[in-house]
Amino acid sequence: MTEAIEMPKYQSHKQVWGLKIKAIDGQTITPNEEGYAPFGVSAEYLEKHKPEVGGYYVVYEGGYKSFSPADAFEAGNTLVGKPSPDIPVLLRFYGADNLNQLIAEQNDHVRQLQERLKPFLKEPTPFIRSREG
Repeated sequence: MTEAIEMPKYQSHKQVWGLKIKAIDGQTITPNEEGYAPFGVSAEYLEKHKPEVGGYYVVYEGGYKSFSPADAFEAGNTLVGKPSPDIPVLLRFYGADNLNQLIAEQNDHVRQLQERLKPFLKEPTPFIRSREG
C-alpha cells in the first residue's frame, strides 16, 4: 500500500476585488455593500461558478471572474485600505468631546494602571559586574 503525500502548499499573495452577494435574481447580483448597484452576470458565469447568497463575487487581476464561499474568502483575504473606526462613534462611546481628549484620557488610564501595579512589580536585583582584564 502506498502512502499518500500532501500536495505542495502555496501562500496566496494576489490582490482581488470582491463584493459580498446580498441577492441573486436571474442573471443579476445585488451586492451587500452600500453604494454598489446590482449588476448583470452571464449565464456561463452562473453555470460555472454557481454563486450563492452570502458568498463573494470575485474579480482577479486580468479580469477573471469567480465566486468564493464567505468562509474561504474571509479567511484568505483582508480588506485593503480598511477604513478606521468611525471617530464620532468612539467619542460618543467614551464620552469624550474630541480625539485629543480621548487620547489624553486613555493615556491617563494607562498611567493609573501602572501606578496601581507598581507594588506587585519587583525590580530585578541589580548586580555589579567587575571588569576583568
